[in-house]
Amino acid sequence: MLCILWLTEIFQDFNHIRFRCKFIFSGKNGKNSILSDLFKEFRDKNQKKSIKSHEYFVLLIIQFISSLIFYLPFKLFFMKNLPFSMLSSNELYTTSCRIVEACKLSLSGNEFVSTLCSSVDMGNSDLGKGLGKSLNSDFTPLLILRDQARDNAFIGLRDFASSFSHSNDEGKAAAGKNLTGIFDTTGNSAYSMGYSVETAKLNSLIMNLSTPASLKDMESIGATEWFEQLKTSQAEFERVYNSKIDTESAIDLPLIKDARDRITKYLKALLSYIDINAELDPVKYGPVSDKIDEMITEIVAIARARKTRKGNVPKKSEKATV
Repeated sequence: MLCILWLTEIFQDFNHIRFRCKFIFSGKNGKNSILSDLFKEFRDKNQKKSIKSHEYFVLLIIQFISSLIFYLPFKLFFMKNLPFSMLSSNELYTTSCRIVEACKLSLSGNEFVSTLCSSVDMGNSDLGKGLGKSLNSDFTPLLILRDQARDNAFIGLRDFASSFSHSNDEGKAAAGKNLTGIFDTTGNSAYSMGYSVETAKLNSLIMNLSTPASLKDMESIGATEWFEQLKTSQAEFERVYNSKIDTESAIDLPLIKDARDRITKYLKALLSYIDINAELDPVKYGPVSDKIDEMITEIVAIARARKTRKGNVPKKSEKATV
């Protein structure tokens, strides 16, 4: 009998309970907790029924838990979650700016939204200051490309010279062996080292290959073009890497952390406010909620693609992310 009563009341009052669950902590009209409200509600409904007080409490708990089971899946996926920790500082800056702009355009007359937007804006301002010249700059993809280019040039020249070591032409064989000896001294796996170690080894290799004897050997086997590729790719990598270091030197890490914390705090509040009101007043809040969902979907896809791209790159020590 109790089970039948429970099921009947759950389905009769489902919409009401869904609404009430939003105020679990604040209570009805901000005065009483949701538990006390529900207990009073059960007591009033069942006064004419011969149910004991402890049965009221059992029904209360059952209905409360059941309402959460029904309600939370809808609530959880109503607005897409923004994974703040997944986003880089540049991504967080761009996304929060777009969300705030959308809220200002759609809800300009809402004082609460305006206050939260202003707080996020102040956090973004400090985040921009903390990032300095690195704002909207990502050296990682470019460094990977430049590093791959010099790796390819290193391997190409090394293997090309080694192939002539077994030539039937004594002159070319001697040239190939001389050049291969230089690579042996430098380290045939120098290309797999960390950025700074590889840079030092390649600079040493280039210096040793730039002697008149080595230049003559490379010319005799037709390796000059490979050598030029190595020098050019090494110089280009160093240019990008030095730009990265110069940019990072201006980053204010404590300010960035503080700004990220504040942006996260106020942006979460803003998203929760819009999320709840989009359900209560879909005509007014629905459009901006949909826009924010699109923004979140877009930035999450970008962040995941970035993480996947990094995961697919063979790891070298010191391959730091900006």
